[in-house]
Amino acid sequence: MILLLFLLMLILIAILYFKYNSIIASQKRQIILLSKKNTELRNKINRRNSSLKDIMIKFTLPQCSDAVTNTACNLYVAPINNSLVINSLEKDIKLKVLDCAEVTDDIWFRVAFNCDDDLNNKGWIKEEYITKISI
Repeated sequence: MILLLFLLMLILIAILYFKYNSIIASQKRQIILLSKKNTELRNKINRRNSSLKDIMIKFTLPQCSDAVTNTACNLYVAPINNSLVINSLEKDIKLKVLDCAEVTDDIWFRVAFNCDDDLNNKGWIKEEYITKISI
């Protein structure tokens, strides 16, 4: 009887061992996969940040005070091509020009437009997407 209980105990321990061993192996695979993905994302961020280190922004007085979008375009947080987009503008949106900057041979205008909630209504837009109305 004791021998039978001992054998059952050994079988139960073996089953639990193999069950938890497979769970641990699965967790190890997930950790390795997540570690690789984390490394890829860190490298991507580092590449993006290193490209931003050499940027020179030359601010100038804007040549106009009002403008209108001549096509659908994006409004950016900063006058940089890979900056975050804070809003998308449609064609013929009236803009108030607040500032002007030259970045890597591109002219950018800091603009504001009227909207109901005043959220994300100020940002940077490239010169090619606007038509100046007044000087």
